[in-house]
Formats: sequence, C-alpha cells, structure tokens
Amino acid sequence: MRFKSIKHKILFWFSSVIFIILFIFSYALYYLLEESINKRILEQLEQYAISLHLDLKENKFNTNIIIDETLKDVEVAILKKNKLIYQTKKFTLKNYETLYQEPQLYINEINNFEVDAIYSYKFTNPFVGNILLYKKNIHNQAEDIEHILLGTIPILLIVLMFLANKIIDKILIPIKNITRDAKNITVSDLSTSIENPSNKDEISELISSFNSMISRLKEGVSKLDTFNKNVSHEFRTPLTIIKGEAEVTLKNIREPDYYIKSLEVILKAVNQLSNITDEMLFYTKYTKYNVKNSFSWCQLDSIIMNIIEQYNNDLKNKNINLTLKEFHSLKYLGNHNLLHTIFKNLVDNAIKYSHNNSNINIELYLEENYAIFKIQDEGIGIPKDKIEKVTDEFFRVEESRNKNIQGVGLGLFIVKSCIDLHKGILQINSTNQGTLVTVKLPL
Repeated sequence: MRFKSIKHKILFWFSSVIFIILFIFSYALYYLLEESINKRILEQLEQYAISLHLDLKENKFNTNIIIDETLKDVEVAILKKNKLIYQTKKFTLKNYETLYQEPQLYINEINNFEVDAIYSYKFTNPFVGNILLYKKNIHNQAEDIEHILLGTIPILLIVLMFLANKIIDKILIPIKNITRDAKNITVSDLSTSIENPSNKDEISELISSFNSMISRLKEGVSKLDTFNKNVSHEFRTPLTIIKGEAEVTLKNIREPDYYIKSLEVILKAVNQLSNITDEMLFYTKYTKYNVKNSFSWCQLDSIIMNIIEQYNNDLKNKNINLTLKEFHSLKYLGNHNLLHTIFKNLVDNAIKYSHNNSNINIELYLEENYAIFKIQDEGIGIPKDKIEKVTDEFFRVEESRNKNIQGVGLGLFIVKSCIDLHKGILQINSTNQGTLVTVKLPL
C-alpha cells in the first residue's frame, strides 16, 4: 500500500495496531469474565446441591423452602434412578434423563444471546439418584460488557486517531521546517543552514547531518568554482601562445630550424597546460571530509629520500650540496600521495630557486606531538610583503618570473592545502639570502 505522506502511513499502522490490540483485549476480557462467571456459578450450584442432598439424607427435604434466597433464578429437579420425583414449576429442561448424567457443570448455548448452566450432582444415599440445577442466562453480565466494548472500541479508536494525528503533527513540525529550509537552498546559495534545536534527539541528529552535508557541498562547489575560474584564467596564456605561434609559423614558408623552435614553444605551452590540469585535479580530489579514509602509516624518511634521489641530476647540474642535518626515521599516519606532494614541491622549490654552488639543508625529527620537516636553501628568497601571498592560488613573486624558472604558481598553494588536510602548520621565513620552510604535522 502506497501512502502520500509519512503521516498517513503512521496513522494507518497506528490505527491498525490499536484496533488489533483493542480487539484482542476485548476478547481476552470476555473470555476471562466468562470463565470467572462459570467458576462462580459452579461453586454456587455445587454448594446448593450439597445442601439439598443433606436435606434428603436427613429427611428434612421441604418443597416449600427448596429455593435459596441467593439462588432465586435456579430451577431444581430431583431424579431417583433416572425418574423424576420432583421439579420446580419453571424447570423446562428437556431430555435431562439421558443428557446430564455425569456429575459436572454443563454449558448449554441456546443461541448467540442465551447461555444456560446445568449442574448434575449424583448421590447414592438415601437412594441412587441425582440433583439437576438449571440456571438461565448465566452470561448476562459478560454479554453486557461485550456489548459495551463493541460500542466503545470505534469511539475509542476515533479518539486515539485524533490524538495521534495531533501528536504526529507536532512531531513532524521540525521535518516540515527542514523541508521548507531545504527548498530555499540552491547551488548558487549554500550559505543557509537549518537551525538546530536545543534538545538532542533523532531530529537534531538529522539536522546536524544535513548541515554537515551542506558544508561539504559548499566546499565542493567552492572548489569547482575556483577550479573553473583559475583554469580558465591560466589556460588563456598558454593557449594564446600556442595559437599565436601556430598562426605566425603558418603565414609563410620557413626554414626547418624555425619550425623546430616554434614547435618547442608550443610544446612548452602544452606542458604548462598539462601541469596546470594535473595540479588542479589533484587539489580537487581530496577534502577534509574524505581524506581520513585514505590515511595509512607512512615512512616519512623513506618518502623524502626517494624524492631527493629523483632530483640528483638537478643537484649536480647546479652543483648544490644537499645535507641531511638531523634526519630521523619517522612513521606517520597520513595520506601517502599528499605527503609525497608536500615534500616534492618543497624540495623542487628549494632546488629551483637556489643559486648555483649553494647549500640546501633538510631536517626531519620529532618535537612534542609533531613530526617536524625543515628545508632551508640559499636562494633568491621571498620579499617580506609577499610571504603571506605565496600560498595563494597562481601567485608568483614578480622577481622570480624569468625564463629559467618555470611554474604556474600552484606549488605552495597545494602544499598548504595538503598540510591543512592533515591539520598541520606551514611556516615560511625568508630573506634575500634564502628561505626556511617548516612543516609541522600533528601525531
């Protein structure tokens, strides 16, 4: 069965369960009351039969006083060897000579509305015979209660349905508020959040989860907007170079060397586009909500040594002396790819911006509750007024913009983002004689 709303579904199941419970309760009550009445009648008739039997044995039997005051509605018949010797005037039971011989209580259902009780009491003294006691309509009280219940159940069900409807409306108010607020949230406006009630219950947990989802969506949309804005901006320059170089080259027939130089310029621009794409896609891959799922134990010293080995040729070409001053073996719980990116970018920057015949010092050690990584070069340095901006997207210090140093201004931005995902700290200190970069990763 399909329902248009949760409210209708709850009301349906609530009314069904309540109806079944009331029906079972009514039946059980009627059954227990019927059993109780039968037991009470059996005790009364048995005591009355014993009293009559004692009168017979003591020859005190008096037809004028045979009806007890408490049992005025009981009819009596006395049989001697299955032959009737006495009966009250209103004793109308038929076939009693053969049907009610055993000493017990018989329940005789005349119809759906009348139930009679017949009690047979056998004796052998002063003669062989039995006493039949006949009581009509023994379940009048039970039937009255049954009729009351049958009439009360629909009324009670209606009242409970009304109350349930009001209670459900009150319970669903927060959900309706969530629905109303959710309709006002769009991709272009994710600043709205749902007010969380003071009491901590399932609704509060739902609202907290919904607000958390909005925050994740907001971060994701923000990253996509940034990606689209920055990529469209940064793609324009290399695409312009490619287009201009190709147009100039195709205007006239030229020497082979000219075509080679032109293709080199185009290839350089294409590589720049490829680097921008790779770095931006890497940046958008992880968020603070999903990064922890990718954490594993990483050997930081091994990661750094592998990176240094990759840059051996660059170090030799610039005759740079790289020294590991305080370098310990450290295990860290984090994302291997992000940690590799942090150290690779910092080593790459240190080598790229260092002068020939200079020194680079690297340290890796524990300090309090942090894994500390330091890299210090003797390069061109960063102006003090630019240090705070070097971690911005696509920012490059003007003095470093030359043909010999390539980059798109995403390196330190990605480094900072990767460190933030590990809840770490990035510190940059620089002079015109070099730069010291410190990374603190919490254990």
